[in-house]
Amino acid sequence: MEFRCHSSISFFEQPISFAWDMAMSAFGTRQTLYERFFFGDPARFATTFYHRYDREACAQIVRQFLDSEQQ
Repeated sequence: MEFRCHSSISFFEQPISFAWDMAMSAFGTRQTLYERFFFGDPARFATTFYHRYDREACAQIVRQFLDSEQQ
């Protein structure tokens, strides 16, 4: 088994090494969890955002369309 120091990584291997660190390392997974839960529970945030969205403008467009079809 060969172990290499980060300083021996070539220029072309650096992006792959960085991607590995962000996606598969302990640091990367902690960072992902931190970003996912920074504002709180994602499901609760999505539900609150959905219920607080003003749908009246969209409903008005649909009403106008349906009224124009009946005429």
